[in-house]
Amino acid sequence: MLDEFLTAAETAILLDKTEGTLRWMRCKGKGPAYAKKGKFVLYARSEIGAYLKEKERGASGTTRMRP
Repeated sequence: MLDEFLTAAETAILLDKTEGTLRWMRCKGKGPAYAKKGKFVLYARSEIGAYLKEKERGASGTTRMRP
C-alpha cells in the first residue's frame, strides 16, 4: 500500500511547528524522515506518526536538575 505524503506546510501544521523549524530540523538531521521530489520536501504520514511516537517515549524520561 502506498503511503500518503504531506507537504512541509501540512506537516508543520500537524506538528504545531513552523516551516522554518522543519527546515532547521532537516539541516540538523532531526525530525521526521522526509523525501525530496524536485524542489518539494515531502513527509510520509507514517513517518510523522513514527516521529510523534518516538517523541512521546522520550518525554516520559526523567528530568535532571542542573547543578
